[in-house]
Amino acid sequence: MGANESTLPALVQLESVEKRFGRTEALRGVDLEVSRGEVVCIIGPSGCGKSTLLRCVNGLHRPDGGRCRVDGQDIDAFGRGGWLSRWRDSRALDALRARVGMVFQQFNVWPHLTTLENVTKAPVVVKGERSEQARAKATALLSRVGLEDKLGAYPEELSGGQQQRVAIARALAMEPTLMLFDEPTSSLDPELVGEVLAVMQELATDGMTMIVVTHELGFANRVADRIVFMESGRIVEVGPPRQILRDPHTERLRQFLSKLVRVDPPSSRRNANDSPEP
Repeated sequence: MGANESTLPALVQLESVEKRFGRTEALRGVDLEVSRGEVVCIIGPSGCGKSTLLRCVNGLHRPDGGRCRVDGQDIDAFGRGGWLSRWRDSRALDALRARVGMVFQQFNVWPHLTTLENVTKAPVVVKGERSEQARAKATALLSRVGLEDKLGAYPEELSGGQQQRVAIARALAMEPTLMLFDEPTSSLDPELVGEVLAVMQELATDGMTMIVVTHELGFANRVADRIVFMESGRIVEVGPPRQILRDPHTERLRQFLSKLVRVDPPSSRRNANDSPEP
């Protein structure tokens, strides 16, 4: 993180965020800040509010309480006025979402479009880019994720891992300032997980701000600046990977980790060439 970036306010600011679905409290007073260039991985049992938190960050859910700010804009304030205000806020929210890329558990690529068309469509339609400019950028992005030989392929011709890499390239085509990943490998066969995680690790190395909901503790250990452990809609513990995964402070986190596969030895994405710690 550069000196100028360190003086800027956090890119994501959650203050006492609450979200309810009927009688279910999905988020119960969540406080979290994510700095520019930081990678934060969120872990926890199913139903603890991880995905809901991501959806509040990109405006798919409006918090029922608290405050959610992304890049200086209040997500929870959008659409609270009359019809004109809602129209203006809708346009502002669309513009914000264009800067917040999101990759879901399911691949969500358009089945009727080729790989190249999947990546070029949003920049042309939403941002008004020229077709030739969008195609050049999309080709470079697909090459970056290892799909330069699949430009004309349709999703049904691709593996799950390849489709998820198309989804990542499509999000990157909008030139986001923040990337959200909601368990992006959970729908993949085990042998395909590595190719998606490799792309995500490269993004982290390049300085992309990322919030990643994941069960891949080895990935979180290698890539995250901080790991957040959630339980029942609350943040129970947060800290660097070594502390969270090797020396948890709470009994609940110790119980959670005891039921999972042992994680990889600690390493740093910023010091990949350093000798491993003993």
